[in-house]
Amino acid sequence: MELQKVIIRADASLEIGSGHVMRCLTLAEALVKRGFDVSFVCRDLIGNLAEDIRQRGFACHLLFHEPCDHVNREDNEAFPLHIKWLGVDWEKDATQTLSVLAKKNNCTNLLIVDHYSLDYRWETFLRPYVEKIMVIDDLADRSHNCDILLDQNLYANFENRYNDLVPSHCKMLLGPKYALLRPEFGSARERGKQRDDENKRILVFMGGSDPNNVTERILTTIHQLSLSCLDIDIVVGSTNPHVDKLNHFCEGKSRFALHWQVNNMAELMIEADLAIGAGGTATWERCCLGLPSIGISIASNQEELSVCLAEKGGMLYLGSSETISEDILASAIMLLINNNSLSKSMSHTCLNLVDGCGTERVVNILDEIIIQLRKVTMEDCDVIYQWRNAEVTRRHIFNPQPISLVNHQKWFRESIDNPARVLLIGESEGKPIGVLRYDFEDTEALISIYLTPGNHGSGIGTQLIRVGSRWLRSNMPHIRNVRAEIRAENIASQRAFAKAGYKENYSIFVKDL
Repeated sequence: MELQKVIIRADASLEIGSGHVMRCLTLAEALVKRGFDVSFVCRDLIGNLAEDIRQRGFACHLLFHEPCDHVNREDNEAFPLHIKWLGVDWEKDATQTLSVLAKKNNCTNLLIVDHYSLDYRWETFLRPYVEKIMVIDDLADRSHNCDILLDQNLYANFENRYNDLVPSHCKMLLGPKYALLRPEFGSARERGKQRDDENKRILVFMGGSDPNNVTERILTTIHQLSLSCLDIDIVVGSTNPHVDKLNHFCEGKSRFALHWQVNNMAELMIEADLAIGAGGTATWERCCLGLPSIGISIASNQEELSVCLAEKGGMLYLGSSETISEDILASAIMLLINNNSLSKSMSHTCLNLVDGCGTERVVNILDEIIIQLRKVTMEDCDVIYQWRNAEVTRRHIFNPQPISLVNHQKWFRESIDNPARVLLIGESEGKPIGVLRYDFEDTEALISIYLTPGNHGSGIGTQLIRVGSRWLRSNMPHIRNVRAEIRAENIASQRAFAKAGYKENYSIFVKDL
């Protein structure tokens, strides 16, 4: 059976950081477990995570980095604020991404884009070549042309931030209940930890890259406090350019342990009594495990969510790394170490905000948007009669005359009992979208299709035809080709079949399986 194809467009670099790619990897691994075929498209920026992606078992197509100095916010306010992060203009990126899609020689069911530099123009360019588009964002500073939008962060008005930025049909997944966390965090949460009144371990993690080496400033402050009873775990990502400096700092300090590119973050968090960290996905990882934390933002997009979480009592937020002093940080550390009631209250708030099931929720929804096929039953007889007799359906079939209910019921019973015929109903998000009929003769099938009223002109016909082909491969493996007979004036159907991979042979469209 052909797997559902998913392409993820996301970048990592010293400037961008690793968060976008890492949360997409979490989603990708969950999708693979559900039977999706997932690959990545990334630009070859300094600090990209292509090898990490490949080591996790995913194909990663690299787009060459071609600096484009003339594209910037000052030249054209219509561009996204972070357009420079892309390295090229959006048209070039879209064209290069399309070339990757074309090389795969089949339909991309879902395109996921997680990139601050891309907006509705890029998405509109690629929409004809994919079935669905999902955007992962947390800025709400530009318009999108997408079917699903995920923003896992917490803001004062998070329910309404995208109301004027996405199409009316867009399904919005908003808030930390959709946080993309790896399964290890859910498992660690189930094990739980009863943190006692004695603080023993601090975890420091300032993101995957930490280009300004905020980590060393934090470690210097902790060291100066001479907290001999505390162990310090320091985590740095593979793109951190200051690993050597941090290694040198930790030398000779037995209580300071440096961890590079870890795969046991949940274990380190569950063992910690206090964390000092940046915003982003790590915020929700800490919340999921009820870990009291001191927050320091290292990017502007982390500030609003940190303020909101702090106002709810889930974090002690000190502000931007550019403005905090060592004295303020030292005071915050001592406050949480010496105030167990505050730590416990913070932990309780965090546990109620994030339950660790966000990735599963998102994957369940992505599963729902894919068309599902089921065989008809006699209970479908009357509703199929209504669909078949609808004027919009009769307009395009070879016999446009209405049929009687008695004749339809007789034909329907005979069709169900006929081993050389199968009737399938296509459903999306629990709603019927069309009917497929296949009549078999030896290794060939004749296909007939019509959509339910209200679904014409949406492009869903092509999707239904493709799903039907996958159903045949899985359930009727002896079928080698499928034939579609289409009226000459039915241009829309001709285009739908051609887009689904059928080739015209005079007035007949044929697809080899």
